[in-house]
Amino acid sequence: MHDVVSLVPAQPSDVVQQSQRAAGRRPYWPFALAALLLAGLVTGRFGLVVLAVGLPGVLWVALRDRAARAVVVRTPSTSAPPPVRPCSIPDGLRRAIRTQESA
Repeated sequence: MHDVVSLVPAQPSDVVQQSQRAAGRRPYWPFALAALLLAGLVTGRFGLVVLAVGLPGVLWVALRDRAARAVVVRTPSTSAPPPVRPCSIPDGLRRAIRTQESA
């Protein structure tokens, strides 16, 4: 029913290969935009309707191209992040005023 994908350790050459493959992808959105503009010009009076209907498609192609050119690398975290001490705005402002006075 559902396929389970497990993460496997990658070699540095795999990451380089994936980034080179992603960088070599040709974007398709300029061609989609040119085709849409041409269709808008050809249709005459209904050109604005064609542009309004086709523009979300061109946007989708542009976002798809952008996602296809991205490479995500996840590294394991071996240490816990440092604890975050909440700081209120007046406290931080007081500290800034003290440093300005001492300077």
